Amino acid sequence: MAAKPLRADARRNHDRLIEVAAKAFASSGVDTSLEAIAREAGVGPGTLYRHFPAREVLIEAVYRREVEGLVAAAEELARTSAPDEALAEWMQRFVGYMATKRDARQPATSPGIEFAALCADVWSCPVSVQVADGKCGPGGYDPAGCEQR
Repeated sequence: MAAKPLRADARRNHDRLIEVAAKAFASSGVDTSLEAIAREAGVGPGTLYRHFPAREVLIEAVYRREVEGLVAAAEELARTSAPDEALAEWMQRFVGYMATKRDARQPATSPGIEFAALCADVWSCPVSVQVADGKCGPGGYDPAGCEQR
């Protein structure tokens, strides 16, 4: 049986919670207060926990939305730009995405988060995790020097 679609107000609350959480995680890290996120989103804690029963579920939703945005940008840029311009623009967006991560290892090490599934469509995610884990040297990705996940 398929999940029942959310009512319009519930969908708005869900989307607003993800939006506010993304900003809070970028500025304060993933340990930021969930109550503060709910308050900033204009909902009560019960609404937050109804949509996201655990912190890890909210973190995963934020990362999933961000990675899906990177994938969508790659597809759009590939259709609308010259290859070199598309790559340069996408890399800028990816750098911006990574710059908002206060602890790039956090999603990979949080219990209950399947980080590899979040970035299966983005070829650079395993590299970013390996670099953040210190498995790759300062020269960049070297398959011989990186632990695969």
